[in-house]
Amino acid sequence: MLGLRMILYNPRYSLALTILILQLWGFGCNDSDYVIDVPSYVTAQEGLCVHIPCSFTVPTHSPVSQTAEGHWYRPRAVQNLMTSSKDDPRKRMFFTGKIPERDCSLFINDVQKSDQNSYQFRLIDPKTLYNYKTLPFLIVTELTDRPEIFQGKLIAGKQSTITCRSPGICAGTPPDITWNGKYGETKNFLHPYPNYTSVYYSNFTFTPSRDDDQSSLTCEVAFLQYTSVTKHMVSLNVEYPPDVIITLGESRIKSFPPQPGPPDSPSTAGENTFTIKEGDNQVMTCAVDSNPLAEITWFMEDEVIKGPTIGRSLIYGLSGARLRDAGIYRCMGQNEHG
Repeated sequence: MLGLRMILYNPRYSLALTILILQLWGFGCNDSDYVIDVPSYVTAQEGLCVHIPCSFTVPTHSPVSQTAEGHWYRPRAVQNLMTSSKDDPRKRMFFTGKIPERDCSLFINDVQKSDQNSYQFRLIDPKTLYNYKTLPFLIVTELTDRPEIFQGKLIAGKQSTITCRSPGICAGTPPDITWNGKYGETKNFLHPYPNYTSVYYSNFTFTPSRDDDQSSLTCEVAFLQYTSVTKHMVSLNVEYPPDVIITLGESRIKSFPPQPGPPDSPSTAGENTFTIKEGDNQVMTCAVDSNPLAEITWFMEDEVIKGPTIGRSLIYGLSGARLRDAGIYRCMGQNEHG
């Protein structure tokens, strides 16, 4: 204790100690020379990432040196969150700007609820140590962004690929992407961007059938080991050739199973023989299941007797049947697939 008293009460050492403290903490400087331009509030979704733009000023008589360091920390925290001299864009938090260029922007990956807080920037230079007064506050919300699903034209019997794009352009932990609703092959991949950031995709490859039309397919994306999950469901629009059914009274004639083919090979109903009495009234209904809607036409022998019309059914009625009405009646449904 005796030695300490001698230093404190010695005028020379007391003066040196006072000057050191003034330089270290910036006392006596004009705060108006130290301005930071940073948003007051920044919002990020849990599991994604956030970029906080930031720039700062210093007194004109004290420019930032090439060896200056920037630090981001939380108020009242003992340890820095990140230091520019030890920066690495592969870390969860890193600088995107260069301190000598007065750019203090930062990037946070794998945003967690515990990241919600105020953040303070500190400049350290050989002649300066200053804690900037404006503190951005990070607000962390639940994950609401949904994945995007891209599907091209789906045709029954032809292999197709549907792509799911994960939300966010980040550099953190890759998300888990899964498909639900159908059986098929999946392949996940990424598209790289600057600063080690990437967008993650997943391809789902399968061969749809006519029964898959209007069925559901879901892409699910999970972050932070499934603590933050988002999904997107779509209804599949599968195109297929016409399937024709003719109804006469209680009798039904169904077309042969349609096969994909050129438009000059339309689907028609099979042939059956029916007997009706002269003078009877009969209604023949042609129902066509197809996607897109088919052009429906009724024929008697080779003569068009009704249609063509676009739709799902076409009715032809016989009123007071006569001998000349005897013959072969056909219904044809046709679209771009058959």
